[in-house]
Amino acid sequence: DTIGYFYRGEVKQDPYKANKSLDNQLRRLNDLTKKGIFVLLNNQVYATMEGKVNAVGGEMIRNWSKAIIHLSKNPRKLKVEKPFELEFNFDIREEGIVKKEE
Repeated sequence: DTIGYFYRGEVKQDPYKANKSLDNQLRRLNDLTKKGIFVLLNNQVYATMEGKVNAVGGEMIRNWSKAIIHLSKNPRKLKVEKPFELEFNFDIREEGIVKKEE
């Protein structure tokens, strides 16, 4: 499941404890990356009334992440936000993810 699944339930009951627990988990995962172990997280997002998309766990997730990639379904779009910016539409083919020519 996503890194934010249990966080969403816990933050309603005790925000301090939920934030501290999430921060501790992210710190441990970061320690693993320093040992050469790759870590990939997926997370839930939500849209604000203004239309801005935010990750569950907010800035804490963003700050701990070395890379942030958004995938959209329709149309299929890949958007890199961190560590650089890049955006393109793609197809999934037999050979893998292929950039769609405009």
